[in-house]
Amino acid sequence: MILDERAVRAIIAHEVAHAQLRHTSGGANLQDFIAASENMLFYADPDRTITGRVALALLHSMLEWLDREYRALRRENELGADLGAAEQVGRAEMARALVITNACRTRLADLVFAPLEKEILGAINAPRPPLERIIKRLEDIRAHEPMIVAAVAGLGHEDDPDSTHPPFGKRLANLGYTDIPEIDEVRTSAIGQLLSRDAAKDLPARFDREWRKKAQEWVNVGR
Repeated sequence: MILDERAVRAIIAHEVAHAQLRHTSGGANLQDFIAASENMLFYADPDRTITGRVALALLHSMLEWLDREYRALRRENELGADLGAAEQVGRAEMARALVITNACRTRLADLVFAPLEKEILGAINAPRPPLERIIKRLEDIRAHEPMIVAAVAGLGHEDDPDSTHPPFGKRLANLGYTDIPEIDEVRTSAIGQLLSRDAAKDLPARFDREWRKKAQEWVNVGR
């Protein structure tokens, strides 16, 4: 809805690159390790045996280490997929998609989700749903100058060890950009280009109806 067709194609190319590079992030090996560990604990109950208690403590420590390694590997995989996508659509197009998605995420938070969060906390009835708000503020969200300002601010974000994605600045640097590249404005929505007119109207409306039901339930509980 917010992105145009060019940005969506670059993001799809990124996901295709994950598949081509066979980025499983060691998930199958990790699952096998956990299954084997759980099987050992079945025979050495940590509540009844010293062996089980020691094994559980070691397993907990090992899983924490594996989780950190898994996230680090995921971040490296994202950089590899960005480069793979750049080979398919060009570095400029991949960088453009990164700038737009990062900046629009910030714009969405400021213009849509932060106000919605405030409204719902004191609401008697469910407030206007998210996609309806996005459609109404679409031009403001995609306004070029504020979007570039948001993108520049995003360059200063530091690496988060708990995230599965590298920081925005590192992803751009990986593509060869030390600053925000010049990009053209987002003027059209991919949803209108890639879906039928009926589907483009029906999907947001259906999501908002479901959201409104859940929000009303939450509001009723909070009264």
